Amino acid sequence: MRPLLLGCPFDNGIHTMLRFRRGVTGAADGPAAVLAAFEQQFRTRHPHVTAVSLPLQQYNLPLNQDNWRHIATATTQHLYTEQAHALVADSVAAHYRENYLPIAIGGDHSLTFPLVRGLKAVYPQRSVGLIYLDSHLDMRSLESFRGVRGLVSNGNSFRRLVVDMTTRLDGRNMAIIGLQPARNSIFWQMSNFAKSQQVTMVHRDEIGYGVGEALEQAANRAIAAATDGTDGVYLSLDIGVADRSVAPGVSAPNSDGLSAEQLLALVRTITRRVPLLGVDLVEVSSRKVYWGELWGEKPLETDRTGQHKLEKTADLAARVLNEILCNL
Repeated sequence: MRPLLLGCPFDNGIHTMLRFRRGVTGAADGPAAVLAAFEQQFRTRHPHVTAVSLPLQQYNLPLNQDNWRHIATATTQHLYTEQAHALVADSVAAHYRENYLPIAIGGDHSLTFPLVRGLKAVYPQRSVGLIYLDSHLDMRSLESFRGVRGLVSNGNSFRRLVVDMTTRLDGRNMAIIGLQPARNSIFWQMSNFAKSQQVTMVHRDEIGYGVGEALEQAANRAIAAATDGTDGVYLSLDIGVADRSVAPGVSAPNSDGLSAEQLLALVRTITRRVPLLGVDLVEVSSRKVYWGELWGEKPLETDRTGQHKLEKTADLAARVLNEILCNL
């Protein structure tokens, strides 16, 4: 299959999480920044790779101090997310039918669900393994707000992939690398669910801080789980798994994340050793609206600092894309 870079400027999943005192918006600005960095740094190495973007900006519903509490706003936001995800799934399916391998650039991590749905729509009989690099488990239940149920966020894609009848990935063939446990009830609920589904969880402290045996073992564990009896692997990369020193432009900057060298080494190892069925690279962000602003707190960033962090993180994301393309 021919690789296709697919921009997905969508971050309604993060907008949903603002209501629950989590996250910073701005991931909708990620695709344009990443594609610009890729064009500047790596286009000459990959002259025949096609890059397109989906018209998803119209589905991002901004929240502010005046509207975030309204039931009507939550209902509309849910509708917009469903519409955007349907567009993503249909578009990805169309590209698969044209013999493209979509490499999606987000956008927030809610996108993994419709991206895999599009894959499964075209290849329903294929058994799909999944590896995701992330410091967060992202197996929350669907959210509820003031009686509006089933709200999709950037924190529940991987639970949905297991339980939704249109995807039904087997938890035994799912693996997360870079997980950092949190001391709260939500994390332990997610962790218990993941354990019940036999998901392989490789914690950050198992990887160490170099590019050596520990990192190789982490990759081996994930690859073994994702390829056990499957026809191929979907790879999902949350750039927030990297340390904030190299990836400051994310919704939740990571103070103990992977180095750029570790991230690239993991991507290199995985893409060389597994048959890829799809890829996403998400959560590059301009850090626009912090959840505390809904409660009247001051912004975390100025436009200038947010843009600087976006560009620095986009540079790393472009290096990841280059690594993927070089190993297909």
